Amino acid sequence: MFGTILLLGFLGFIFVVINHTWIDSLIFNLKADEELKLEYKLILLKHHSFYQKLPHQSKAIFTKKMVRFILTKEFVPKGGLTEITDEMVALISGTAVQLTFGLPDITLNYFDTIAVYP
Repeated sequence: MFGTILLLGFLGFIFVVINHTWIDSLIFNLKADEELKLEYKLILLKHHSFYQKLPHQSKAIFTKKMVRFILTKEFVPKGGLTEITDEMVALISGTAVQLTFGLPDITLNYFDTIAVYP
């Protein structure tokens, strides 16, 4: 009995993980032709030293991961902040991508909402 419950729990967990990943992939693939906004690229070039030092091919991978991050997250102002600027989105997303850069299967899927405080 315990083994059956454990197996069902494990299968349920696997279903949720696969389903969540599949939904994210579907959303991303539907919008895959979207490019990173020029404003975001300019902010990265001005303020993000990791991005600045990447070779051209790596910058393309970085921006693709950044588009995926931005499309799958909701940025919410908190703590008296009234709006989310392009600079905030670009720097937060760029930093998140930097943390996972070089790790192809790590996309931070469990973070749906990014709370931004002043």
